Amino acid sequence: MSLSVATIPTIVSSTLLESLKANLVFAKLFNQNYMGDVSPGATVKIPSIGAVSIRAYTKYTATTADDATDTSIDLTIDKQNYFSILLDDIDKAMAKPEILGAYVKEGSYQLVKNIDADLSACLVAGATLVTGLGTNAVPIEVNSKNIGSQLILMAKMMDIVGVPNKNRAIILPPAFVEKLVIANIASATDNTSVLSNGAVTRFAGFDVFMSNAVVNTVGAKYRVIAGHPDNATYAIGLDGVETLRHPTIFADNLRGLEAHGSKMTRPGATCSTYWNIAAEPA
Repeated sequence: MSLSVATIPTIVSSTLLESLKANLVFAKLFNQNYMGDVSPGATVKIPSIGAVSIRAYTKYTATTADDATDTSIDLTIDKQNYFSILLDDIDKAMAKPEILGAYVKEGSYQLVKNIDADLSACLVAGATLVTGLGTNAVPIEVNSKNIGSQLILMAKMMDIVGVPNKNRAIILPPAFVEKLVIANIASATDNTSVLSNGAVTRFAGFDVFMSNAVVNTVGAKYRVIAGHPDNATYAIGLDGVETLRHPTIFADNLRGLEAHGSKMTRPGATCSTYWNIAAEPA
């Protein structure tokens, strides 16, 4: 018999969303504080407060009050991806749970690649902490000799603008993780507290993660982002998982729609730099 039309959507929807959240690497630089209604086209309101002034007090002198502001930032659920699988009635092997699990795992992997690329693009577009870092025209040539000092420089820039030390993270492509290994940073750092998939090490106050979704602008040049979950937010959800009978063949069509959106809320606290993969010194 084929997979149960009634049970397939339940099996998939109960595991897929958790898998997506667990495997997103760029999500380490986002919070999920404003989930709201996660459906295509929905808008989640993110409350925002105005600045509060501190004034010197003089006794017996009237105080001054600031007007409270009531503003908000819109987080729009404007990205959607779907999967669609045909399960032929005659293919008895498709009834095996491990086969279904393999399809769900592969579908989750492909969705993660797309969502991570979207989250990366959001950070790249919104980051403004760039002074003194590499530019598109003049990237920094990075090898094992200077990668540590570059991480320290970005940490210093985030210190200056008051980014909290806890949960800072930087996302590197495999080539620059290799530079960390050559520099003995990754192997010399205590890795016993690795937090999740993609975690490499901790250095200069950053949790270092690896992802193939780091933007490769051209050749050996990458757009590297460092930030903190307080600086950006995202929301993700499954809009629906369903099974339909195929109109022309004897098969079930398992399909689902994922929806997500992301927003930079503190662009002035996220570092963006351009790094070139440099040759190792002789």
